[in-house]
Parts: sequence; C-alpha cells; structure tokens
Amino acid sequence: MKPGMDVMLGRFAERLMTEVAPKLGEGYAASSLEVIATMMTVASKEVDRAAQVRVDENRSLRELFGDAARVVADASLAQRLQQAASERDPDVLISTLDQANARLKSLLIELQEAVEASREDWARELDGRIWEVLQQAAATRAFELPEPEAS
Repeated sequence: MKPGMDVMLGRFAERLMTEVAPKLGEGYAASSLEVIATMMTVASKEVDRAAQVRVDENRSLRELFGDAARVVADASLAQRLQQAASERDPDVLISTLDQANARLKSLLIELQEAVEASREDWARELDGRIWEVLQQAAATRAFELPEPEAS
C-alpha cells in the first residue's frame, strides 16, 4: 500500500529533524530547517483533514443562510441567501472548496451587515448564530503545532 501525502510529509519532516538537522550544528541553516520541518509536520496533518474541514464549514454556512433567508427583511439578500443555501460543492478539490468558501464568506459579510443594521429580534438571534459558525470555523481550522522536543 502506498503511503498518503500526510504520511510522506510527516516522514520527510522526521528525517530532516533526526538526520539532517544534527549535521548542520547551530546557526541560521539549522534554525531554518527546524522551521521547515515543523511546517511540514503541520502540513502533513492538514493534508489529511483539509477537504473535510472545508466541506463542513461550507455546509454550516449554507445551513445558516437557509435559516437566515426566512427572516431577513431585504428580499434581494434573502433570495441570494436561499440560493447559496441550496448549492452543493461539485467536488472535493481543495481549490473548488476554497472558491465556494470565499463566495459564502462574502455573502456572510453582507448578512452580518444586515444583522448589525437591524434592531429586530431576528437580527439578534442571527448575530449569535453567525458568531457560533465563525468560532467553530476558527477552532476547526486552528493548526496543531507539534510539541517542542526537550533538550
């Protein structure tokens, strides 16, 4: 069985740290290599979960938009929210998911502006939901840095 990109990046990072870094001694090159190896370790974990993170985030935004479309006062915004809520990602390529996410976040900004401009009950409720979606997205996208080795 062929190892996935996540495994290969992790192995490359480990070899850099255990075999190459000790031969460099101290200094700029060794420090640079440590940073590169650390980022490769982070990237190895991100590669494995990248599509799922984006699919989940896009789904959460679309669910929010579907609910928001039923209560926002601006008919044009409500129509665009409903349209976005009914869309699905055509594939799971990271580039495709990122493009969809960028469009959804632009629409989220418009929704946030409408919410902040209104004093209605629906706006206060949606404001809380928006922040929940944003907090969940930030937590899910947070990088997991490797623990520094004791020296």
